[in-house]
Amino acid sequence: MTQTDTKARQALLYILAYALWFASAALSLWAVLWLRILLLIDLPMSMSGINPWSLSAIDKFGTVLLGALWLIFVIVSERYFRRLPENELSLIDVVKVFAIEGVVLAVIYLARFLL
Repeated sequence: MTQTDTKARQALLYILAYALWFASAALSLWAVLWLRILLLIDLPMSMSGINPWSLSAIDKFGTVLLGALWLIFVIVSERYFRRLPENELSLIDVVKVFAIEGVVLAVIYLARFLL
């Protein structure tokens, strides 16, 4: 391989890494939004003794907390996916990240279905 081919391959790996990171961030945001609905709206609403003012405060503080957790995940996963061009990250590792996100979404959907 020539040096041009190596640079092109490296550029494609960086594009792939950031595309995977963006897809992972979008999927995790989707999970966080559904988790907010489940934990901060559906569960407190099922408890009949909660004051509406308390429910509003729970929703606002919980949304800030979930948003902070999502931001931490996005930063950590960016560093994780950035290892792909250096060949420190395998396809199995990438599949594990998306499988975990899929399992989290499946659990959220199942919990909402059972409520």
